[in-house]
Amino acid sequence: MSARVLVVDDAAVERALVRGLLRQEGFEVVGEASSGVQAVDRFRALRPDVAVIDLMLPQMSGVEVARAILTLQPHAVLVAMSSLSQPSVKAEVVKAGMRGFVVKPIERKELVAEIRRALAAC
Repeated sequence: MSARVLVVDDAAVERALVRGLLRQEGFEVVGEASSGVQAVDRFRALRPDVAVIDLMLPQMSGVEVARAILTLQPHAVLVAMSSLSQPSVKAEVVKAGMRGFVVKPIERKELVAEIRRALAAC
């Protein structure tokens, strides 16, 4: 059974890229969100196996989204994606409870490996 994924990014082109890469690898993209508030609402409604979340979003940051989702579902599998790759950013992601981190521009092998690693750690 393939994992069900929610893709969260404010840029439609990024969402389309991630969606395409995941579908090529057999993941089921069950939804998308373009803002932090929308991400929390879609996660609540869709209950995906994993959410891939950009850190720079309107209304709420990706870290704030992670905290909100983990309040709803403490064992949620969340993977961050960002063009910012400084150690302080990665530390904030881990502190927020996210289980993975992928640097933009997204590369398929890295994205898939990080999602599978995060899911396996559950």
